Amino acid sequence: MVNRAVTNNKKHLRRKLKRKQGLCWDCLNEVKPGFTRCSKHLYGNSKSSKNKRLKYPEKTIEESRRKQHYRRANGLCTSCGMPRDCGDGVERGSICINCSEGLHPQSIIN
Repeated sequence: MVNRAVTNNKKHLRRKLKRKQGLCWDCLNEVKPGFTRCSKHLYGNSKSSKNKRLKYPEKTIEESRRKQHYRRANGLCTSCGMPRDCGDGVERGSICINCSEGLHPQSIIN
C-alpha cells in the first residue's frame, strides 16, 4: 500500500517545480501570465468549477463567506487575496488598488 502523505508530497513538489518553470500543471505548455495553467486548461477548470457551483449553491455561498471573512480579518483584498495597503500603509476599503482598477488577472476572467 502506498503512503498517501508521501504521494501528496511528491505531487506538491512536482507542481511547485512546474510553477517555478512557468509550465501548465496538466500538459506542460506555457502558462498565461499570472496563472498556473495554460489557457486550454484554465478554461476547462473554470467550466467544471461553474458546474460545481451550480450543483451545490449553499456550499459555494458558505465557502465564499468564510473566505471573505478570513481576508477581511487579515487585511487582505476580498477579491484577490493580496495585501490591501499598496506599500504606503494606508488601507483603502476592502479591495486593493489593483483590483479596483481591474489590473489583476482574476478580474480579467470574471
